[in-house]
Amino acid sequence: MSIGLDRVDLTDLGPAEEKFIAAVEKHVAALTSPWWKRNVTLVKTSALALSARSIPKV
Repeated sequence: MSIGLDRVDLTDLGPAEEKFIAAVEKHVAALTSPWWKRNVTLVKTSALALSARSIPKV
């Protein structure tokens, strides 16, 4: 079923659509990059996550 643009105004969805497209482009770029770049990014992300944790001192 088609609903014409004269009945529904979708202009407010523009910013959300742009964010979605940017996120998809980033995701696809990550999936299609060479494996060594993906691994470096994964290691950096993991290191940042570990350093952000508060480790109790003994």
